[in-house]
Amino acid sequence: MTVLSMAMKEGLSCNRIDVVFDTYKELSIKNSERQLRGEESGHQLVNITSTQIVRQWRDFLTRVSNKTSLVTFIAKEWRKEACRQKLEGKLLYANAGDTCYRITMEGSDEVPTLKSQQEEADGRLLLHASHAANEGFNSVLICSEDTDVFIMSLTFSHEIGASLFMKSGTRMRTKVVDIVKVAASLGPEVCKGVLGMHAFTGCDTVSAFAGKGKAQALKILKKNKRGREALTELGKDWDLTPELTDKLEELTCLLYSNKTVTTKVNELRYQLFCSRRGEIESHQLPPCRDCFVKHAKRANYQVAIWKRCLENDPQVPTPVGRGWKIEHEDGVAKLVVDWMDVKAAPETILELLACNCTKTCVAPKCVCVTNGLRCTDMCRLAECDNQGSVQEIESADDDDGVDSDEEY
Repeated sequence: MTVLSMAMKEGLSCNRIDVVFDTYKELSIKNSERQLRGEESGHQLVNITSTQIVRQWRDFLTRVSNKTSLVTFIAKEWRKEACRQKLEGKLLYANAGDTCYRITMEGSDEVPTLKSQQEEADGRLLLHASHAANEGFNSVLICSEDTDVFIMSLTFSHEIGASLFMKSGTRMRTKVVDIVKVAASLGPEVCKGVLGMHAFTGCDTVSAFAGKGKAQALKILKKNKRGREALTELGKDWDLTPELTDKLEELTCLLYSNKTVTTKVNELRYQLFCSRRGEIESHQLPPCRDCFVKHAKRANYQVAIWKRCLENDPQVPTPVGRGWKIEHEDGVAKLVVDWMDVKAAPETILELLACNCTKTCVAPKCVCVTNGLRCTDMCRLAECDNQGSVQEIESADDDDGVDSDEEY
């Protein structure tokens, strides 16, 4: 009754109220995220009844199976006579798992057009908004604090035949955003790419680039045609093409250096490292290409799910091989992030030296000469007699047993 009263209060001036819940699947990127947050440590309740008292709601909701049981219980209670009489002539739509129910004072029935395999309520909200528009409602108010919902609303506002608004904030400070107005100010081209930009620069299931916010990415989206094309294409298919990967790599370079002409992350890593003579933290460098490709795969997979949110039954393939992998712990299979395949650095690299010589490189002042090493691009002096030729460097690499084709 309490949850229903909250929903009724939120939709006090509305003729139709849609309450959308998440569904929970074992091997999914959302469940993988929940496991990282430790959401399986609470006690499990097998059967929930109306007389049952839950004293520790925080512990109760940390377990996925409890959430599923609670949603099933709520949907069942709302379809009973006592709850239906509180609707006061309003239409109530609520889902429990894949099934959605239409509840009125007279009774309840399933809604085949809202039966959905979607896991996230974020995307399913837009499916319900589209359904409401098709049923003749001119305005749809989405109540959510989630950034993902806001970004998806911008992307799909032109496909939903109703005016979209988003309500957020507290009871004392409520904010209502006109989604259609914001989308018009950004323009259709930007709105097509904003979903890819959001995932690629970091969301709940995709890591962010350290120190690189969304403001720089938004500038690229607005002004850089090739970057806009890449972010717009993201999620179109479930797997990345080599052409799209190259565009995203070029975009990543622009995130770390907006004036660079370098389009390869490995080359930019080297350039930035040398320009600071090694005095730079690893998180300030762009990812190596191996990490970047896996990051791009994860972003593409998440955007592909979002872009199909208006479909009842999107055929979502396995995330394995698309930036995630399966690991077994105590005989239980778990989906985890697949960060990289190659080693972080060659095992032979124990210490990097760079001299600060300004005129000549001679012992004992030059640390490179003193340690029997050749000067490199990290050294301050641009050219000196202690620098090795390309042939000498390649020969040294071969002698150390390091595969020169391996990427770091």
